[in-house]
Amino acid sequence: MVNLSEIRQANAALKTATAPNGLTAVVVGGTAGIGRAFLTSLATATTNPKIYIVGRKPDVLSSIVADLKTLNATGTYIPVETGDLTLVAVAHQTAQKILTGEAGGKIDILFLSPGYITFSSREESSEGLDKALAVRFYSRMRFILDLLPLLEAKNASRPFPARVVTVLAGGSEATIFPDDLGLKEPAHQGVVTTAGIATTYTTMFLEQLAARHTQVSFVHTYPGFVRGTNLFKSEHLGGLTRFLLNWMFMPALGRLMSISASESGERHLFIATDASFTPAGVMRADAAAVGSNGKIGSGAYIVGENAESKAAASERVMKPYREKAVDVLVYEHTLAEYRRILETT
Repeated sequence: MVNLSEIRQANAALKTATAPNGLTAVVVGGTAGIGRAFLTSLATATTNPKIYIVGRKPDVLSSIVADLKTLNATGTYIPVETGDLTLVAVAHQTAQKILTGEAGGKIDILFLSPGYITFSSREESSEGLDKALAVRFYSRMRFILDLLPLLEAKNASRPFPARVVTVLAGGSEATIFPDDLGLKEPAHQGVVTTAGIATTYTTMFLEQLAARHTQVSFVHTYPGFVRGTNLFKSEHLGGLTRFLLNWMFMPALGRLMSISASESGERHLFIATDASFTPAGVMRADAAAVGSNGKIGSGAYIVGENAESKAAASERVMKPYREKAVDVLVYEHTLAEYRRILETT
């Protein structure tokens, strides 16, 4: 566990670390909740940042840009309008906008936190994917793959090696179905089941990326219970139910066992910038963090709400899958889905 005072001290040092050239970040899901809090922390704590902010609503993006300019006038804030991220093709198209806008440049941080709340066992997109799984896994990993050229770009102005952070449920990996990775069978569908599977797929895919792209580190976080994220906003809930959950039940529970969105933003800024989460190919004189596979400095990390390693929590599920190369199977399945979708659009 890293205490909050240590985190704030490390974050405060970023003003020096990111001067004079600044860092470049892409934040997907930064218009609300944890992503929005991360944006605020990032802009406040750094010098001359360039931040691409991906969101669906132009008016919201404009408001966020105005807020960030007030917090840090030295920054450059670039809104990137996207569409429905239950569609991989939309994620791909959005990433192409960033690649074009940042041509010849680099990305230091890619932060992913788009969400999708549903209480249906399966909602299928026009691409044939479960919508919740698409937002939590397929579209996020598509952003990573598309933006890897900028994450790997050699650039003398980098303040630190490039890092990807995806916010989901690292450490809560669950059973998957190797014979039905697309979750087509009704017996394999369900809200809780899909959430666990998205978590497992994410850790597997990031481990595969870390082994192949050794100049970038990949972090899968579990944020804990965070106030102010409007968790129960699903269209499947009635207005009264949403009101009671978000404004009565959740605040009462939150006072007992949660952290604020602002604190979560600070913690995620530390996770996105601390040197201990090193890429596999970057040698360090001091100790690196324990990787998601239990190896020091593996390049892929599972990190909890207190910036602590949660690799041990996932080992019971993940170790047998690694031994049987199921992680490779998930990686290859994902690439095959991308080919199927993107080659026909």
